[in-house]
Parts: sequence; C-alpha cells; structure tokens
Amino acid sequence: MAPGPACGWCAANDVHVVFMTRNPLDLLISTTKHHENPQLNPHCHTHGCLEAHRSVTVQLPTGGPLLAALRAPQDHFDVVRRKCKEFKAKCFEVRPGGSNPSSLVCSLIVYP
Repeated sequence: MAPGPACGWCAANDVHVVFMTRNPLDLLISTTKHHENPQLNPHCHTHGCLEAHRSVTVQLPTGGPLLAALRAPQDHFDVVRRKCKEFKAKCFEVRPGGSNPSSLVCSLIVYP
C-alpha cells in the first residue's frame, strides 16, 4: 500500500506506525549482494552461512548512478514522513544511532 492511503487509514483507525530507516550505503550493498547471489540466506544462523556472506564481494556503480541509488531510499522515507504529518498519523521513526553504523542505539522521532 502506498504511504498516503496507509497513513490515512492508520490515522482514521488510531493505529501507530513504526518504521525503521537504514543507512543507504548499507542497504545498497545488501540489496546488490542478494540480487547477485540469490542463494545466500538473508539471515544467518550458522558459521557456514556467515562464511558464505564474507566470501562475497559486490561491485557498486560510481558517479551519478551511485548517487541516485543512495538517494532512492531517502526519497521514499521523505514521502513516508510527509504523509505521516499530512494525515496526522501516529508514526514513529527508528534510526540507527551513534558513530557505529551497526550500533544498537536508536533515536526515536515521533510524527506529528
């Protein structure tokens, strides 16, 4: 469902929305890795799975295509944020926090 109708329905039905944003570079690397290696399990629970992931390398685009790929997730999250405000939906955004991209510290941003 598109963010607009979903946010409108959530606001009308007093439903809270929680969405998490990811580092765009991390997201691009992960998406590329799994697109080029569909046999990889997206969630590892064994040492063998971890080793399979570590052995994979990805080649990312450069220049304009790289910048466009890094902006795409941010553009989507901007739409979600705008729609939450527009429909006065109770939306909670969770962002990775701290200087370490994999940090478990999160900041919570509440809309509206």
